[in-house]
Amino acid sequence: MYRQLRQWFLAASLLGSMWGGTSVPAFAAATVEKGAYQDIPADHYAAKAIGELTKRGYVSGDTEGRFHPDTPITRGEAALWISRALKLPDPASLDGFSDVPAASPYAKAVNALRERKIAEGDQGRFEPDSTLTREQMASLLVRAFALKDNGMNVWLKDEAAIADAHFRDVVKLKQNFLTNQAEYMPKDRVTRAQMALFLYRAAVLGESRADQIPLEDFLRPAAKTGFQVSPTARSWRCSSLGRAGSIFRFRTSKRRKRPGSPLPIRMSRCSLGSRKIPCCI
Repeated sequence: MYRQLRQWFLAASLLGSMWGGTSVPAFAAATVEKGAYQDIPADHYAAKAIGELTKRGYVSGDTEGRFHPDTPITRGEAALWISRALKLPDPASLDGFSDVPAASPYAKAVNALRERKIAEGDQGRFEPDSTLTREQMASLLVRAFALKDNGMNVWLKDEAAIADAHFRDVVKLKQNFLTNQAEYMPKDRVTRAQMALFLYRAAVLGESRADQIPLEDFLRPAAKTGFQVSPTARSWRCSSLGRAGSIFRFRTSKRRKRPGSPLPIRMSRCSLGSRKIPCCI
């Protein structure tokens, strides 16, 4: 009897030591999975995005547990993150760009994006080691996640600085609420934290759910657009003005009350090219 009790006690002790020995690695794995990087405090503006993308395997830090959030991201690394988020299969070929050899760590990602017309490059070159600019990021994200022109009129202070090749994509980025800044700063370099935040908004927050109305349907403009005033000038009707995606510049405004409604609306003079037109906001 004593021997049986002793054997039972030893077995219980052994199981206890095994349980205790595995608890530390399990905690460490959970910490890494949540993206608890040494240089990303809990109150960092992109902490949630970085943590979620790390958990999903889209982004990663270095071997010392740092993410380097303020380091500019390269075009190659951005391509790698986006291809992971899209879960793209290996490309059929690795020779899509003359400056991305097959041995490059970005070769599969860059060529997978190229096959889907997400990465275009310039004159056969992708420049994977160059830093990504904000306007280039806009084009990559718009193509990757098929962001649509939903007809919303948006405005940016520095629109004149946006290259023609990226202008529509920057507009779509704002139309789809991936940015809400008045200034986009298109030529600025994108940091790793910024790229993670934008990718999070596009890939995670943009995931469709069955109980949600698609944004393009919610914001679909009326079939007829224009501005009409009644003969007595006591009532008016506003609808979308200008072509989809046009950027209006508001000049002067004053508050008026909509007839039959207690809610005031703002009447403005807008400019669309050389035309000065009234509009409702």
